[in-house]
Amino acid sequence: MNPTTNKVVDSRWIRFRAAAYLGGRGLSFGCGNDPIVPHLAIDPGKYSINVDVFKYNHTDVCDTDLSLFRKDSMDHIFIGAREHPPAKDLIEKLKPGGHLVIHAIDSDPAFVRKIISEWGHWQEKDTYIRENQFLGIWKLLGRTERGIRPPKPKAAKRACIARYGAIGDMIMITPLIRRLYEDGYEVTMNITPYCAEVLKNNPFVSNIVLQERDMIPNQDLGAYWAEWLQDYDKYINLSESIEGKLLKVEGRRDFYTQKAWRDNLCTANYYDHTMALGGYTGVTGSRGELYFSNAEIKQAKYLREKFKDRFMIMWGLKGSSHHKIYPLLVPVLSQWLDAHPDAIAILVGGEADKPLQFDHPQVVGVAGDMKIRDVFCLTQFADLVVGPESSVINAAGCFPVPKITMLSHSNHGNLCSNWEGDFCLQADVACSPCHQLHYSLESCPLVGITEAGKTEPSYTGPVCASVGFPPARILARLDEVYERFKIAPYAASN
Repeated sequence: MNPTTNKVVDSRWIRFRAAAYLGGRGLSFGCGNDPIVPHLAIDPGKYSINVDVFKYNHTDVCDTDLSLFRKDSMDHIFIGAREHPPAKDLIEKLKPGGHLVIHAIDSDPAFVRKIISEWGHWQEKDTYIRENQFLGIWKLLGRTERGIRPPKPKAAKRACIARYGAIGDMIMITPLIRRLYEDGYEVTMNITPYCAEVLKNNPFVSNIVLQERDMIPNQDLGAYWAEWLQDYDKYINLSESIEGKLLKVEGRRDFYTQKAWRDNLCTANYYDHTMALGGYTGVTGSRGELYFSNAEIKQAKYLREKFKDRFMIMWGLKGSSHHKIYPLLVPVLSQWLDAHPDAIAILVGGEADKPLQFDHPQVVGVAGDMKIRDVFCLTQFADLVVGPESSVINAAGCFPVPKITMLSHSNHGNLCSNWEGDFCLQADVACSPCHQLHYSLESCPLVGITEAGKTEPSYTGPVCASVGFPPARILARLDEVYERFKIAPYAASN
């Protein structure tokens, strides 16, 4: 089906078009020295094993015997333009719901389709013909039936948003998604799997094009976006729209500018800025939007009911950088809880945040034990959400729940000014807001914090996250929100 050829071809467009269908675990055959999935994209459980009948620099397995791979075990199969083991043997390794991608040179597309149709029941996703190259992409629906369903018809107006950033940034995009939908666009999101949880149940998203981390090397991203630009009436590239534009990245030239210059340049509200980049200049005041299933809401209400007689605080333990943490959490929260026996604090975060939890009769640590969407859903039923700039705080920003955000590199206007129930605190140090993304202790060093009556530091943390939020300041803000909502708590209205 793909005869041996000595022709040298530019395979970049093949990767650009196939990238969204090569996620998870897979096998690639006949790619030679140009693997379709770069090795730098390999994360745990995300790879494409390169198999060939000849040994090349990137060949992982040199063999024609595929018995070492289990049937129905792969999320994708890529068949390249060189010789390879019999294609039927490859397809047996593809699990239902997985994708088959074929790159053929000097082959008849009708013949390729005929062969494919005899090996199962397929949904054709896309096919492309450029000069003598053919690329076909099919989703395996099952093996009991035979045939190929034609591609779904395209909508009259199509928009695509490309964004590969953090979860909080994805929440900031959701108002733009809704606005595009209301203006008649079918909305496609080109994102990483890491952010996909934000968009579950979102009624305004029609398609999600998932792209594994580093699937497209940075030097090829410009060409990749140009490849897809032609397919949409509106193509909105939000990559580095905040991280890079409004938050300067360590290691880049503009990171080392004066704070006064950054304060003047990086004043835009993240939500309003995103709307403007999407073509809606002047549309301001938007907040994030999260949509949950009945089961998710039921689970959140069940947990809320367990603590119905308590003032329930959700505390996000950590953000994505080392300055997005409160190093004095243990003494400050313990002191406040001791003074408020009717309160309960639920500590939330990822698996890596478990060491930040601590024992206290009024503390429930669930870091690493709750799915991220369950955490997000629960924020709307809490009495108060507290934390640094993080996905948890951004999730809470979608709802009127009172929230105390410990601002470090952003200011109130950047992040919180559109939110209802905002009780944010800016780090009270000269360097905050720095409008910078810090990746090293050299640019954002740690300092020791010595408790009253002691001579040696008990805690360490960046200046903004520690000295910027002295205990008395946090305790006062907690008291303020508690006094406002203890009689008629916000959660009671849910």
